[in-house]
Amino acid sequence: AGNIAYSLMPGTGLSKPIALSALAFSLSALTSMFLVSPSLTAGKSRRAKARNRSSIIRTRPEGSCLLAWISLMVFGSRAFASLLTGDVIYVYLSEALGISPSLASALVGFGSLVGLLASMAISWVADKKDDRLALSLAVGLSSAGALMTAIRHAALGVAGFLLLAMGVVSLMPLVRRLVMTYQRRRGLALGVVGAVGNVGTASSSVLFGGSLQLMGTSTVAVLGLEFVKAVLVVSLALLAVVFISVVKVRRALGLIR
Repeated sequence: AGNIAYSLMPGTGLSKPIALSALAFSLSALTSMFLVSPSLTAGKSRRAKARNRSSIIRTRPEGSCLLAWISLMVFGSRAFASLLTGDVIYVYLSEALGISPSLASALVGFGSLVGLLASMAISWVADKKDDRLALSLAVGLSSAGALMTAIRHAALGVAGFLLLAMGVVSLMPLVRRLVMTYQRRRGLALGVVGAVGNVGTASSSVLFGGSLQLMGTSTVAVLGLEFVKAVLVVSLALLAVVFISVVKVRRALGLIR
């Protein structure tokens, strides 16, 4: 909300956007007080099904590593998410893609909104269809977005940024769903996942900023397209982490069912 408000009120300082953002957070907090947690209204059959799946996880050697692969997936996705909203992304959008600061701020805010909508759609797929299909959709969007974001072309770079936001934001609720459904010690599992996610968030900006500092906005030509080296290197590294972990999680889920 602050990003979008700032882009719509250029030259007015930060007081009004920050006040509007604070008001939005306050309204969200008040609204959440009237919502009932889904865990309080879940049926016994759903909890029994989750416990049965957890028992299978504990008894299969393949399932014992599921939390490790989920944690690795969280590391990559949280690192990507930090890049989407961190301070360094504004520098990249302005210097590499030539986008004005106000438009870059609006783009970051719009990316969060698009990611939220995509997350709701992919979570619906996980509920109605299959967890593995939802994971495939999320990682597919993330892969396409990570590669397109590195292209030094305003239209393609913006499209890649939005695709990456859709994929990365969609992975986060899927991770929580996997932990709550397939892990018996859910509190411990959520703690591990949260800690690993914090490491990913803290390290991504340093990695991205350091790459931009070393390589600048220099490009490399691939198939007639110019890719920004720093973004391409970071994107490929994080994409490899996410892709490998999702493949392993999909394989574990296939063995469970």
